[in-house]
Amino acid sequence: MLGFFVRLHAKILILGMSTIIDVYNAWQTVDLRSEAVSIIQDQGEIIADLNASQLAQGIKADGTEITPQYAESTIEYKQGKTGLSGITDRVTLFDSGDFYRGIAVTKVDAEKFTITSIDDKTPKLEAKYGNKIFGLTSENSWTYAVQHFMPRLASYIYQKTGLTLK
Repeated sequence: MLGFFVRLHAKILILGMSTIIDVYNAWQTVDLRSEAVSIIQDQGEIIADLNASQLAQGIKADGTEITPQYAESTIEYKQGKTGLSGITDRVTLFDSGDFYRGIAVTKVDAEKFTITSIDDKTPKLEAKYGNKIFGLTSENSWTYAVQHFMPRLASYIYQKTGLTLK
């Protein structure tokens, strides 16, 4: 994952460094793996919100529709509800909101992270709808990388080295 984010902005401008040796020495203090883990841990709520927004649209991490559709009894039950709880034209996995509130990023390392929900219904929902209910679509991965991860990583690199990512 880290390689993907770093390749997004390959052009580096050197600012404030007097020699290549200074740049090299400053770069030796950079720990991209550790910083990537730290960023993802700090931004776990953003990632969880992106995952929840996909679910609200009825979309799994692989970009496909959440299936199977609701049973007739579920549709009848949800028709008396308002907001996201009352939506029946797509599967949102939303009823009381506990499942969505439980969505969190876990098991973070520099290569990947895992998204799950601490809600008690999670195993049942995964069994019925698959584990692809957790994770970001390609579009949301890109959104996260460009709008959240890369700016924070660029700031870290600048603080350590004076290099600016463009």
